[in-house]
This record gives sequence, structure tokens and C-alpha cells, in this order.
Amino acid sequence: MEQGTPSSPPGADAARIFYRGPVRHTARLGSYVGWTLAAACILGVSVFLRIRFPQVEGWPLLALLVPFFGLIWTYLQVRTTRYTLDARRIEIERGIFTKSVRSLELRRVLDVGYRQTLLDRITGDGRIEIVSTDQSDPKLEIHGLPDSRSIFEALRDAVESARMRGRPVELVDGEGVAALDV
Repeated sequence: MEQGTPSSPPGADAARIFYRGPVRHTARLGSYVGWTLAAACILGVSVFLRIRFPQVEGWPLLALLVPFFGLIWTYLQVRTTRYTLDARRIEIERGIFTKSVRSLELRRVLDVGYRQTLLDRITGDGRIEIVSTDQSDPKLEIHGLPDSRSIFEALRDAVESARMRGRPVELVDGEGVAALDV
């Protein structure tokens, strides 16, 4: 994780990156466990059918391909999801066959929260919950970042800073006429 230093020049705040990279596999632990349980159930049913009905050939084992491909798909989803969180925006890049990049300007963020489930605490993960004025996706959950608590704190401070920068300021010119400066 890269962080700006206190001696950075004033304009360097935009270049400060809190996190850039993929999510951790523990973010999709439920999917991994689910596909593994599905494979175990299919294997158990296949063994039961083979014992109970000896005439049944090995075709039930072909059903193991479904959870196998499910595990591969989950793995690829994790490997191809990348986050970039800096002092100005959050970018999410996703896609196995096609790529999509979503960007959220921090000045549009209304609230930032942090939550950890029991499983998150065990695996060292956390969830950064963001509520924004974005029309297409007003609620965003970022899950699976390493050291998510410190990223949350840096992001919270950056949102407050972005709000202060984006707030209209009333200026009075020499003639006493008010003007808005954005």
C-alpha cells in the first residue's frame, strides 16, 4: 500500500494511492466452500448410486465437472477484479472475457463505513461500505483488501478532504457582489 508522505507538495494529494491491486481470495471464501461442498455431495451420490445400483456406469462422476468449473470461475473472478483507491476516486476493474471499469469520484460519496463479520475477523478481512450519489450504483461494498481497516481510515479522510475541495465557496468581489467559486 502506498501512502503520501507528510512532506508531499499540496498538489500531490491526487497522486496518493491507498490501494492498487487484486482482492484476496478470502473475499470469495463462501463460493469456494459452496462449490467444494457441491463436489463432495455429487461424489457421495455417485458412490451411493454405484453401490446401490451396480449397473449405473461412471456417468454420475461427470457431474463433478459442474463444481470444478464453478471453482475455476470463482478463481478467475477473484484474479480479474482489481481495485484502485486514491485521493480522488475509486476504480473497480472486473471481467474475465470482457473488461469493465467503474469509477466513483470521492466528492460524490455520502458515507463511508466499515464492517467485519465473524468470518471476516477470522480471515483478517473487512468490508468497506460506501453510499454515494451515483445513479447507477449508489451502494458499493469493497471486500477482500489487505489491511482493510487502514485503507478505510485513509479513504474516510480522503472523502472528507474531497468534500471540502468540492464545496462551493462564496466570494465577495470589491463591489460587494457575491459570486460562487467551485
